[in-house]
Amino acid sequence: MTATTKQRVRFASYIAACFITCMGLFMAAQGRAADDQVLFAASGFTGPNVVFLIDTSGSMREILRHEDYADGDGGSSDCRPYGTSSGYSNHVLLSSDASVTHSCPSGNITLKIFADPAHPADTGYDRDYLNWLMDGGSASARDDIEKKKEKYRCLKDGSGNPLEYYVYQRTRTTASKRTIEDVICLANQDSSMVRFGIARFRSDSDGAWIVVPAEDWDASYALDGNAPGGSSDVKTHPQQIEDITRNEINASGGTP
Repeated sequence: MTATTKQRVRFASYIAACFITCMGLFMAAQGRAADDQVLFAASGFTGPNVVFLIDTSGSMREILRHEDYADGDGGSSDCRPYGTSSGYSNHVLLSSDASVTHSCPSGNITLKIFADPAHPADTGYDRDYLNWLMDGGSASARDDIEKKKEKYRCLKDGSGNPLEYYVYQRTRTTASKRTIEDVICLANQDSSMVRFGIARFRSDSDGAWIVVPAEDWDASYALDGNAPGGSSDVKTHPQQIEDITRNEINASGGTP
């Protein structure tokens, strides 16, 4: 896997890692000697403001690729039913799960490909990636895509158990949004002093918007009605973050 692909696939994880690192530094600073803490007290420090900038360009509707895949690997597959065209404009789009069987040199291969149920638009698959999955040596990857699950660290299901998810059945958008929800949940387990906000980033007339400001966790307010997703309805800060993240942060448009 190339460095570029790792960065693309694990974008959401990098966001969480950066934030957790910053929080670790902050907590370490709080535990130092009293004369060090004066720096915070003198400036009226009450907690950090953290704004998550989420890429909402159209390429974010692409499915998360298996970690063993690298760009161009499909070109060496012994079976390439999806052609040679690649890139965002040539994605195979799914609105529902599909199971396809192709006759390949190694025999008939059945590929199950999944649409992200949390994504309101079509789920995108790169053609080179699909060709790689059809290769006779990619059986373990096909099995991972169908079955591999992991658990969020903080988010819970309806029964109060750690929320599970299929690792390779999520779009980049879904992975980013749910990871941010998990980070906010973790940060608020012991304290609500971190003020979180949400920004949207894409290439259109809106540009980059802070769609939810970094406010105190117990604040209630209305969003700017001129901003994407804004309304005059007064809601609590957690409600604003949940509503905007789930309903307004979607993949569409180009990348600046």
